[in-house]
Amino acid sequence: QIIINIQARQEELYRAQENGDEEAIANSRAALDSLQDDLEHYSTGGGLAEDCAPSDTWTFEDDKLLVVLVNLVCDEHGVEPQNLQASDIIDALDAGHSECGRLMAKPHDLVVVRLALLLAFNLRVGQLLPYIDLEPAQCFGTSPTGIIRVAERDGRITSSVGGSSGMAGGVAGPVLTSWIMSLKWLVFKRTKIGFWREVVKATETYVSPPLDEYERPGDVPIIKVNRIVANPSTLKTQLSADRMKNSLFGQMKRNTSSWGDSAWRRSYVDIQDAGQERAFVVKFIGEGVDDHGGPYRAVFETAAYEEPSTVLGLLKPCPNSTQANSVNRDKVVFDTDNLSVARLRDVSFLGKLVGLACRHSLMVPLNLPSLVWKPLVGLPVDRKDLRAVDMGIDDMLRSVERLTPDQVAELDPTDLQNALHQSCVMKVGTDGLMHEEPLSPANRAEFIRQVEHRHLEAMNPVLTAFLTGLGTAVPAPFLPLFTPEELEVLLCGKPEIDIELLKKVTEYDTATEGVNEDAPHIKYFWAALEQMDQAQRANFINFVSARSRLPNSVDEFPMNFKIQGPKPGAKNEPDKHLPSSQTCFFTLSLPFYSSQQVCYQRLLYAIENATTMDDDFTNREEWGSGGGS
Repeated sequence: QIIINIQARQEELYRAQENGDEEAIANSRAALDSLQDDLEHYSTGGGLAEDCAPSDTWTFEDDKLLVVLVNLVCDEHGVEPQNLQASDIIDALDAGHSECGRLMAKPHDLVVVRLALLLAFNLRVGQLLPYIDLEPAQCFGTSPTGIIRVAERDGRITSSVGGSSGMAGGVAGPVLTSWIMSLKWLVFKRTKIGFWREVVKATETYVSPPLDEYERPGDVPIIKVNRIVANPSTLKTQLSADRMKNSLFGQMKRNTSSWGDSAWRRSYVDIQDAGQERAFVVKFIGEGVDDHGGPYRAVFETAAYEEPSTVLGLLKPCPNSTQANSVNRDKVVFDTDNLSVARLRDVSFLGKLVGLACRHSLMVPLNLPSLVWKPLVGLPVDRKDLRAVDMGIDDMLRSVERLTPDQVAELDPTDLQNALHQSCVMKVGTDGLMHEEPLSPANRAEFIRQVEHRHLEAMNPVLTAFLTGLGTAVPAPFLPLFTPEELEVLLCGKPEIDIELLKKVTEYDTATEGVNEDAPHIKYFWAALEQMDQAQRANFINFVSARSRLPNSVDEFPMNFKIQGPKPGAKNEPDKHLPSSQTCFFTLSLPFYSSQQVCYQRLLYAIENATTMDDDFTNREEWGSGGGS
């Protein structure tokens, strides 16, 4: 109701401004200020009457939790929120779903009523979304140093050049825009995704279809790349320049160097590609495979994820990775050492690859922290985000905060410089120049603030370059509609391989005798997958589909997973043969293994040692030449 009233008062203000009616303008602004107070009271936890029992009250945090639960249940059932049954949510509460939290203590009637209210709210928001001003300056700010903004302890939002905003969410601009952004946690993920897909489709570059539907259109180029020379073991032995040149990332960069921005928004689905959208066709030099989707997905898996995170060093393990008992030890961050124009261009190109993958419903499994995702959705970062990647720095800052004045005066500047990369407070003097002021009890708080800002904003140049590249392929101004967690899932998918989800989209080649859900070797197969850890399961998904993460729900799979009988040569003595796959068609040919252990061992060997795709053939005369020119 508050949102509806805001819209009405905003329209009144516009009319008053057009008519030059100062009294009406003042009244409208006063009404908007009052509504803002109501909205801020609600969004900071203001709920029902204080004399209600705790289980009968409802807060903003309860709404957020219910939205998360609705999102998960919708994904499990593959339905839109408006088609969800109230009983589905109640069943999730009764089953103690991991995301239920304190909602389990709420009366079911209260949960159902709140669900109805959220459905009505989302219907209204869905109607408003096309009219919201989402220009980049509204959500990412206008700082010349980058998109990262820091949340100060007094609630202000500041950038590295000292600009600030009183908005708790860091979003300025039109009232309706800022308020919708402040309530984005209450908008169902599928409401946002539906609108996002409409915008992505509206910004698509048209591809002229061929006269023969079995021919490739002339607007879709063929890109030749050489995975043989891009072998990781070979790249590791090379100098940095040669490593970049020979990598798939480097080959793709050269092959697309002449592309204009519109080329990064091409989308074409060939009748033979099982629904896979594409902007180009891949030709793997020296490998006997036609690109019907598998090679296309494999390029993104390698060039946008594997190489940047390893041999190219665009991303590196966060500091917590080397600290015992720390959190997020598996996270990676953008490398900010020895930044150059060339390195920023590489990061921007990585953004283009990730954006193009997102446009074509491919997920790049980058394991990035909140320190990356928050700025990309227009939210400020704070000390919690710093601790999530560097507990060591945060612990040292806390130690400085706890020191007595005498202990602060005794600190060794050299020790501070080594530990925090700063030993004094930087201040602008009366001459307009920056001066160093020794650390003292009086300026300790400012010293801590400056150190905190330096580490929080270290990725500003690279993250801004990444967003620039991302915005070449997808409409980046719409990213702030998502929460940090939702954007991560949109671009990268979920890291956990859900076997039950995979079972729901599996079909068996029942035309082959002995291939069905109840066959012994099929049961061994599922048990073997259960036996694998998450990394091994990701390798298996990559083995059968050329991507290491599954879609997020049943209705997002472009095709079913198919289990076929063994190839003719593997029918006799099946335990001696390995499984094979067709990545283009998400298909596994599985021999009739005699036990779960044999099945597990053969699967593990296949997924860890397969280096080329499908029915490979020898074509060695081209192996030594890198793709592109």
